[in-house]
Amino acid sequence: MRKFKVKVSNSLDMLKRLAVETDSLINEDYGSAVMIWNKALGDGISRAFEILPGLSVIIYDVELKEDFLFTKDESIANTLYLMYCLEGNVLHKFGNEKIYESVNEKQNVFLQGEKHRSNDVLIPAKSRVKLSVIYIVESLLETHRDFKGGYLSSGLQELFNFIGTDRPYRYFGPLNSKIAHFAKQLYVGKNIDFVNRLLMEASVLQLLANQISSLQSPKSESIVGEKLSTKELKRVLDLSNHIVNNLDKNYSILHYTKYAGISAAKVQAGFKHYFNETINTFTRNARMAKTKELIETTNLNFSEISYLVGISSRSYFSKEFQNYYGVTPTKYRKSIENIKPHFELSYHSVANSGNTDEDVRNILISSKENNTNRNITGCLINYNDSFFQILEGSKNDILSLMKKIKSDDRHSDLEIIWSGFRSHRSFHNFSMAYINNDEVRTISDRNKAIDTDVLDIIKTHQRKTIPVSRFWEQVKNQLMVHMESVAS
Repeated sequence: MRKFKVKVSNSLDMLKRLAVETDSLINEDYGSAVMIWNKALGDGISRAFEILPGLSVIIYDVELKEDFLFTKDESIANTLYLMYCLEGNVLHKFGNEKIYESVNEKQNVFLQGEKHRSNDVLIPAKSRVKLSVIYIVESLLETHRDFKGGYLSSGLQELFNFIGTDRPYRYFGPLNSKIAHFAKQLYVGKNIDFVNRLLMEASVLQLLANQISSLQSPKSESIVGEKLSTKELKRVLDLSNHIVNNLDKNYSILHYTKYAGISAAKVQAGFKHYFNETINTFTRNARMAKTKELIETTNLNFSEISYLVGISSRSYFSKEFQNYYGVTPTKYRKSIENIKPHFELSYHSVANSGNTDEDVRNILISSKENNTNRNITGCLINYNDSFFQILEGSKNDILSLMKKIKSDDRHSDLEIIWSGFRSHRSFHNFSMAYINNDEVRTISDRNKAIDTDVLDIIKTHQRKTIPVSRFWEQVKNQLMVHMESVAS
């Protein structure tokens, strides 16, 4: 039996640690990640997605070669889990119990542990399992109550009140095929592009609503089957990609029907099937989701953002954002630092073949000076004629620094690996850690060294035949998990 113990209460962090533990490939993007399971352990993928701080989901679509036990340490946060097994079955017990309870196919399950007891979930070997687990973290919901009008976080808080937080809780509901309809949408796409994030969010919210409804009124239900063919449904997904890739344009329904090659009625039925909304509502939601992403990850002004998402009026843009999220764009941009105060960016580039040791020393000296003044931390790797750097700090400072880095002629072919907000720093003890082919050291006023195991991490991944960007993404995840384990 393979065992995996984890303490984090965010599905994205859990998936990252799972990828490191199983030596699986993981691709992370804005608010989402997909992991391809190591073939030595099984066949399948797992995906994680965050809707807002305190609400996230992880999905397993896998057949494993041996039993896999997940042990979740509940000591750091009060977390409620909503589980739904679309296919196969898994087993659950609290840490002090000896006998597992079976979570059967199409069964709705609510779980809540307590600080001194773990949650143990076992995925049996040699059986296909499609399992979704929604994470609801009470403490994080409190910090985000005003977001999206507050209705979502306040409604979830009522769920904690209904269940109670002073004791472990386990509810095994009856089989429910209506929930299955929304659950299966989680397994439609394999990528983590923008459309799939929208599909995931719509499906998770519908799944969440129906799971809560079944808790309050437990009865089996059925749902009418789809009326579109597989080919027509594929055309609807293609159309949804076309819309999000052209948010700056305002197309008519006639354009959409011509693009998809199906009638207007079938276009609307397809969007109801996948997103449970009309095509107009989907477009509006896509614009608001893209706006939120651009506010979080860029320094574009609001006029530039409104143009990119197809809203010509700046006042209407602000009104739409406030109606959708419950706060103005200006207030949301200011609030991000309170919710997730640290911006992280990592990139890979090709080192100039003419670089000397003196050039590298100058890079490190300037890094120390600039980073100390701006409270930027991180790590620089100079390995096999490549630079890889992780930067942590305020978003404005990081993006300003990146402008200078991009214009530096000591490297070329710069590619951003990941950027976004984190709740904590991984390199808080280092103004700039430095790793090259031969050594691991730090550029810091704090007299602390990085464990030399980090170099072994890089050398191990160098032997894998994967694309360069994917290679450095694996190194980043390994390195971040390693640093967090050292800190703890």
